[in-house]
Amino acid sequence: MEELTKPDKHRLLAALRGKKADRVPNLEFVLMRRNTAAIIGEQCLAGVEERYRRLDTLWPARSDSEAADRSALAAYSCYLPPAEYGLLLEKTGQDAVCCTLSWKPKSRKPLSAGTLARDQEGIIRDRAELDMLPPPPVQAEMLAALDGYVEYFRKSNVGVGILVRSVLCNTYETLGMENFMLKMYDDPGLIEILFDRYYEYSAAITRAAAAREVDFLAIDDDICDNSGFLVKPDFIKAEWFERTRAIIEPFVSRGKPVIYHCCGNVERVIPMAIELGISAIHPLQPTCNDIYDYRRRFGTAICLMGNMDLAGVMTRGTPQEVQEDTWQHLAELSGGGGYIVASSHSITDDVPPANYRAMIETAWHFGRN
Repeated sequence: MEELTKPDKHRLLAALRGKKADRVPNLEFVLMRRNTAAIIGEQCLAGVEERYRRLDTLWPARSDSEAADRSALAAYSCYLPPAEYGLLLEKTGQDAVCCTLSWKPKSRKPLSAGTLARDQEGIIRDRAELDMLPPPPVQAEMLAALDGYVEYFRKSNVGVGILVRSVLCNTYETLGMENFMLKMYDDPGLIEILFDRYYEYSAAITRAAAAREVDFLAIDDDICDNSGFLVKPDFIKAEWFERTRAIIEPFVSRGKPVIYHCCGNVERVIPMAIELGISAIHPLQPTCNDIYDYRRRFGTAICLMGNMDLAGVMTRGTPQEVQEDTWQHLAELSGGGGYIVASSHSITDDVPPANYRAMIETAWHFGRN
């Protein structure tokens, strides 16, 4: 049993390829502060925060606000230093670190309480304001941070992945959603300019990372809402598809798995993802996705990752209810491989630590193949 709780990248990689391993893996891209502190200890995490306050961190500043104090990064597990990240993996049985190398020009914050994050104001309004777009992170500095994790985990069974963004989400956050929709008709050339800027950064990162000892790529881009595509499917196919293909190509061509994160209803995205050579789809929010139907329809052509409900059992249920829901997912989805236990987004501070623990321990005990 002890071996089943230890990190093992081969377990994760098997699931991403639709194969069975010793047990179903569990993987979260992000645990926020509450659960991270519960796992590695408040004192340990406070020490990380203090080190980041002193700028003792692999991670470069990616905004003016981070230049003098990077302690806020410690609120997210994906920025833990390698040793502390390794401790988190040992205690959760998660098989890999995932280093966030994304260029995110604007943080997602709602305009006011009760509004959606995507309804925020943008950074720029039109072409005349393109010079106001913040510069991308320095590629060499981001890759140096990645190298620190690769080197630390080189002789272990821990996998190393990276997370980057494609082009749509950054573009509508740059312009603001309403303005983005208007510019789709009034100035489509501006949309292409922004698409290309974000594409060029992410493609350069994936080319460099794929040549390193990196095991998988995760790419995120919210191109859907709870009803389906945010924009016309023909626009997605014409403008988003090929840029995304080029971003992931360095990994696909080397046979390294690719996980695609897209919130919302992804029913019509899955065939497109399979065509792109994507290995897994995440996070499959249960409020708008029937994960069991997807398994029946698509088999193990794509690995299914997530679906443990952040709007329900994970945040509002009891540990027993989380255990039962996790068990149902395992019973119906893990038979032929190609399933990863995960939340329907990330482990936010709304998730009681006992509920997160119930989910992963159920995977250890009942996800055995």
